[in-house]
Amino acid sequence: MPTQIHRGDSAIVRQVTTLTPTVTNTELFDLLINGKTTDGYTSDGVATAQEIVEGLQAALTANANGIPEVAEITWSENDAAVIATGRADGQTFTVAEGPGSGDFASITTGTVAKSPNHWIAENFSAGTLPATGEDIYFSGGSVGVYWGLDQNAVTLASLHFPANYTGNVGLPETNSDGSTPYYQAGYRDTHLKISATVLQIGSGSGNGSGRLKLNLGANACECTVFRTSSNHPSQDEAAVHLVGSHASNALHMFGGTVDIAMLPGYTSQWPAIVVSGGVLRCGSGVTLGVVESTDNGSVETRSAVTTYRTRGNGRALHIGDGNITTADIQGGPLKIQATGTLTIGTLNGYGGKELDLSECDSAVTITNATIYGTPQSPFTIRDPNNRLTMTNAASTPNGAQSLVVVTGSGRNVRIT
Repeated sequence: MPTQIHRGDSAIVRQVTTLTPTVTNTELFDLLINGKTTDGYTSDGVATAQEIVEGLQAALTANANGIPEVAEITWSENDAAVIATGRADGQTFTVAEGPGSGDFASITTGTVAKSPNHWIAENFSAGTLPATGEDIYFSGGSVGVYWGLDQNAVTLASLHFPANYTGNVGLPETNSDGSTPYYQAGYRDTHLKISATVLQIGSGSGNGSGRLKLNLGANACECTVFRTSSNHPSQDEAAVHLVGSHASNALHMFGGTVDIAMLPGYTSQWPAIVVSGGVLRCGSGVTLGVVESTDNGSVETRSAVTTYRTRGNGRALHIGDGNITTADIQGGPLKIQATGTLTIGTLNGYGGKELDLSECDSAVTITNATIYGTPQSPFTIRDPNNRLTMTNAASTPNGAQSLVVVTGSGRNVRIT
């Protein structure tokens, strides 16, 4: 299969969009940018094109309403049209006719922006856009990819971000480039939208990337994360943010920080997860299957889990009100911070391990429990606030003292 390497060395060209009004008398001409209505100009009773474009250009340049998206653009006119020119770094923008009564005969982008930060053919080794079936490597370098991110029709054979690539891919949800931050998700793509059968992040030596935001679409992905940078441009986001909806998606983490659909408005489906190191956080809109935290891994989940398993020193934190069908606690603790009634269908507890309800705000029901501890090394349930109800008596094959329940006052526990 063809292999391409990201180069990130194209020339910079500013976007230029021309807005030509339809000349009409006493009409309000304004624009719409990122859902915001700009300052406008109302034509007089004997309107001309020159009058309208000069008036609108002056209003947009003054930007009395202080809209940051308007301030990013340089506004000029040529007596017949208003001309919008993008930033010198090649940043893209979108402008449309506003709600005012004045119409525009055309809004045309005559010069499309490009830069080393665009996903365009010039920035790849073959001089062509990455296509379905190709292997793409971001090997070395620090040039990020911020624009032209919607490649949703492409399914790569593999996509690689080795640890020696330190650039950022995608944009923050909130743009803070100027003096006034604004929410840009929806106005610009913030994730690289592309499918990849295999996705590898952080292999080899290097500091890794601090921002990789990937929407893997509806095709299956086998993702391996070896490491990420600990220096995140957006401190409220992990270094890697994944979105993907296929029922066969699989993730194995060895280090770094990864979020799955943690940002507002995102959903995802990830049925097979193993975290051997690093920190994984899953948002409330994630459909989960088997989640295993092992070795030195740490997992946070906020939605229902079919099978939750800890091994070694793996730790797990379950937040919210999503039920757990089977909790298999063989390693580090499973901590529950329920904010709504939560049910664990089957609990398998092993010697020296624990289920921690000490910071739980709501009722937790365990339907069935089998405790494989011993009197010398019991399994512990910490429930100081008396949140726990056991529908059926716990089964302790190695004797009643294999289970220790640390409760508040006035609680009884049935053991068989």
